[in-house]
Amino acid sequence: MRLMGSGRPPATSDVAAALTTAVGMLGQRPAITGHALGAPDGDAPGGAPASGQGGGQAGRREQGFASLAGWVAKGANLLHGELGLGEGDRIALAGPPGWPLAAVTLSAWWLGLTVVPATGREDDEGSDPAVLVTHLSALAGGGPARPDRSRSSVPHLVFGDALDGTADANTIATLLPGAEQWTDAVTPHGDRPPTPAHDGDLVALVTADGATHTQRTLLEQVRGGTDGVLGLLRAADEDLVRGPDSAQRLAALALRPLVTGAATVVVDAADPARDEHARSERIADWIG
Repeated sequence: MRLMGSGRPPATSDVAAALTTAVGMLGQRPAITGHALGAPDGDAPGGAPASGQGGGQAGRREQGFASLAGWVAKGANLLHGELGLGEGDRIALAGPPGWPLAAVTLSAWWLGLTVVPATGREDDEGSDPAVLVTHLSALAGGGPARPDRSRSSVPHLVFGDALDGTADANTIATLLPGAEQWTDAVTPHGDRPPTPAHDGDLVALVTADGATHTQRTLLEQVRGGTDGVLGLLRAADEDLVRGPDSAQRLAALALRPLVTGAATVVVDAADPARDEHARSERIADWIG
């Protein structure tokens, strides 16, 4: 087995370069680790990237840098090859922190897309996202990200479980006919990503307050932080993309591992084993 390098990857100005560099240096070292309350450990969903998902204890799942990159490549191929999205297009997102949200976000930024918060009004005149990707909770609840089922012309993908990304297909069909499960949609696509958008000045994120953030500024934001494993607390029914400090939290989830080479560990805020996770994962600091 070839030993990967260690330490902080060299600085880059765009997300695709940051991901490529991190994978080359760190391989299957953990990028994002999730702990889910009451969720059993299990195998990867059928057709998952062969680089594996790891995880050794109940309710815990690791995504190594290479494994995460496999999901990012598949997602980018879906968004570009099947849905025809390209630089400057918008993708509306909603969901709690976890590797599935990070993978979708990085797929979008690989292509130079702009992430905007899902509002449930994606079909309104003047609303221009090309695709809607939400967590299952956005359908099951009555929150603002739940779309109008009678007007679902915008393609809609749904992800779910924080450990393997899956959402129950029957539930999706009941709540939003025509929507597709994200893992099912991306799995047939290849692991070789489309040509990346190497432009750090592209708008990567528009937050709920209308503020814009480029790829470069988000990368600089996390580059200014300290090294070490970061704990990211997940609140019940949280929508990270619309919530307070969404730019900081989304960058901490999706970009900080690429910049520092250290994992982000997502833990439920109500988890009674939080202190134990902090010790076992060697968490140096918390957000949330």
